[in-house]
Amino acid sequence: MEVVEGGCKQSGCESSSSKRQKLSGENGNELRIVIISKTGTGKSATGNTILGRQEFVSKRSFASITNECKLGRKTIFDRNIVVVDTPGMFDTGKTQKEVTTEIVKCINMTSPGIHAILLTINLDGRFTPEEQETVKEFVAHFGEDLYKYLIVVFTKADLFEGGNTNSLRDFIESGPSELIAILNFCGNRYIPFNNNLSGDLREHQVKKLIDKVDEVVNMNGGSYYTNETYKAAERIMQRRVDEKKRQLKEEEQRKEETLRRQIETEFEKERAKASEEKEKLSGEMQKCVTEKQKLVDLQAETRNQMEVLNNKLRESRQQTENRNKEYEEKLETQGREMAKKHADQIQAITNKANDDRIATLQKLIEDNERNREKQMQEMKAESEKRVQEVKDNYERQRNSQDLRTVVIGGQPQNGPISSLIHLFTLKLLLLSYKQ
Repeated sequence: MEVVEGGCKQSGCESSSSKRQKLSGENGNELRIVIISKTGTGKSATGNTILGRQEFVSKRSFASITNECKLGRKTIFDRNIVVVDTPGMFDTGKTQKEVTTEIVKCINMTSPGIHAILLTINLDGRFTPEEQETVKEFVAHFGEDLYKYLIVVFTKADLFEGGNTNSLRDFIESGPSELIAILNFCGNRYIPFNNNLSGDLREHQVKKLIDKVDEVVNMNGGSYYTNETYKAAERIMQRRVDEKKRQLKEEEQRKEETLRRQIETEFEKERAKASEEKEKLSGEMQKCVTEKQKLVDLQAETRNQMEVLNNKLRESRQQTENRNKEYEEKLETQGREMAKKHADQIQAITNKANDDRIATLQKLIEDNERNREKQMQEMKAESEKRVQEVKDNYERQRNSQDLRTVVIGGQPQNGPISSLIHLFTLKLLLLSYKQ
């Protein structure tokens, strides 16, 4: 298969202005776009990229975040762009009736009709059976005309940018046959899309997408998918459903007839077998009566034995309770004794620690007293030595009969009276040391 990127060969492409001129019967500046796919392929993110704002809730989730169709609109490149984000209709647990109601609502929101339907497929993964089933379900509801308005949008296109050797074309051509079949049905219309772009790059990308939608409008002669188209598809689908129901009903009737004959045959066999069993049952019935009486007697005997056992059990329980009570009292007494013993041990340890502390303090006091006495002795000896030095000095002065000048405390003192005063001062100092 030859995959033509964008679904438009060089000879068939026209300018944006010529395409816009073929929008007939309405405002040629308006484009109405519906985005479909299963949950997790970037539907809401693609809608937000087109509108350039966070119009739709978009985040990673296993369950569908969008629960119902939501419409957003914005003027882009002087065009009134209307975008409808759809829920993952076939993976949200909705009933068939709810899905049909939501599709009708989606078509009514884009009145008078849809110009293009975008099918988002995530390049960061594989084309899953769920995605294949989603496309089939949409075709079943919208009809085969859906392919006339379908554009496949490959999200996560940044995977094929920045020097990646695998091109998007190679990726598609090596893809599953189901994906290639969808591209064939829609005329190989596809476009890569990166929802992480911003600024001029985002606007350029959105411009290419709008041009692609204009191509779809141009190829459809300016027409769009309307509610009448949906109703026609619905009638076709209803005829298919009715035919399927008719076939199922005929098949069911055939199975019922076959089953009825099988049941009749089995019934005859069982009735013959029942006749044989009846005689056996008569004998068995008598045996049962005898066994029943034996069982009654055995039950009576069992009741008596149970009564005896219950009495013994009550006595045993009472004895056990008494023993437990005695044991608890014994344990309580032992606990009190152990607590008292423990308290006495703690007190003994505390008293011994106090005695050791007192002895240590007493020893410290005695050591301090000995040190103080030793210091007093040393001071006394020093004082006596100084007094002796004064006496000796005094005697030398007397012997030399030069008592006119005496130096005391670094100051010269004249005469014998000064020397006596000095001697008297030293004695007072000695007395103070002794005290």
